[in-house]
Amino acid sequence: MTIPQQIFIAPYAQGVGDSDRFAQATGLDYVEESSVGEFVLGSLPPREVKTSGVESVEVDEAQVPLVREALSNFLHRVYNDLRNVGKTSRDRALNFAATNIFQAAATFAQAIAQDRQLDIITVEKSPFCRLNSDCWDIRLEFYDPDSSRRGRKVFCFTIDVALIMPVTIGEIKSWSLPSRSKES
Repeated sequence: MTIPQQIFIAPYAQGVGDSDRFAQATGLDYVEESSVGEFVLGSLPPREVKTSGVESVEVDEAQVPLVREALSNFLHRVYNDLRNVGKTSRDRALNFAATNIFQAAATFAQAIAQDRQLDIITVEKSPFCRLNSDCWDIRLEFYDPDSSRRGRKVFCFTIDVALIMPVTIGEIKSWSLPSRSKES
């Protein structure tokens, strides 16, 4: 799967000037902070990324801008529509989903390959969790903008926010849902 080399991430660290801690936490070579407080990711790990739980998808060069735009829209949506300061476990899970760009990239690449766009973002308490953990499921629901009769696709990943640095638990899960269309 091809991942764009420059992606904007909304700041979910403690505040301005935390780019070094953010870089350490995400495992990136460097993170540069822009004047508006967003982090610009640079020098991402290899362009061929295989994320467990999502089949490997090779994105051709024509689709790279679409994946980049979808990731940017996702991040802007989380940052603007679902804005929070991370005080609750639910909010921390959502914030980590936005900063964990590798899972988001794998999910969006597969959805773009199927000509789908993001519709609904939900955060729910996970029914499966380790002992003494606080696990939340992030569900990204995609639809086909060209056909309301085509089924919807859901991608779900679990995040444990019990510790200071949240971690992803298990693999990305995906399944299909019937369309919401009431047409006959």
